[in-house]
Amino acid sequence: MIFPETYEGGKKFVLKIDYVSTGGPGVCWLDPAQTAGKVKPYMYTQGQASCNRSFFPCQDTPAVKCPYSATVKVPKGFTAVMSASESRKEATAEDDHETFFFSLQQPVQSYLVALAVGDLASAEIGPRSRVWTEPSMLEKAKNEFDGEVEIFLSKGEELFGPYQWGRYDLLVMPPSFPYGGMENPCLTFVTPCLLVGDKSLTDVVIHEISHSWFGNLVTNANWGEFWLNEGFTMFAQRRIMEELPGLGKAYTCLEATTGLALLRQHMDDTGEDH
Repeated sequence: MIFPETYEGGKKFVLKIDYVSTGGPGVCWLDPAQTAGKVKPYMYTQGQASCNRSFFPCQDTPAVKCPYSATVKVPKGFTAVMSASESRKEATAEDDHETFFFSLQQPVQSYLVALAVGDLASAEIGPRSRVWTEPSMLEKAKNEFDGEVEIFLSKGEELFGPYQWGRYDLLVMPPSFPYGGMENPCLTFVTPCLLVGDKSLTDVVIHEISHSWFGNLVTNANWGEFWLNEGFTMFAQRRIMEELPGLGKAYTCLEATTGLALLRQHMDDTGEDH
């Protein structure tokens, strides 16, 4: 993995790391039984909060950002995807492995560097978006998100400025993925629970898209201020929802009222002076 950074004066520093990761809180290994296809194993990383230090050597704090590139070698029959704007499969002389190259030139904090490897297929869902998932879920995932992501991105750009990450792809995770979504740049990880057939849960993707401006682009300096990341993202999500046909101000107000009720419940549970 290579992490270039340009310093004052125009000098360039390149650090190349050859590193083998076998486990830790940031690296998740799934048996075939934990996947949708039940045939091949699956691997993914989850960096937030400070877990990517078990994936690769890094300064695992939000204040430190840099671009990155990576070369990933996987067994034949598996596909690797990463939170990167550029990706390609490289030619290899080996009969039993595939090699993938990834690059992201936009500086990111280490918790947003993400990798997944499994039995993956993809389909286009917009002019700058595709959905990745296991083959058994691909048609359902395509039908759920087809056309929706571009609407969300375009409305976000109208409100908050240009989308600066190039592509916005989705990776629908295996059923054992324990989160609703993770805003890894260029490749949001989402739960398959969103695939309900009527697009009614796609507002989760609006939240993750909003992180493209709040959290991924402008970031809290340390973990104690992470509420800024999520707070501004929730504000952006509701602003986008308010402007969308079929949602609008009434729905957004209901959602905001529900959020306030959950906040009140949390304050009651933890104490007013917590």
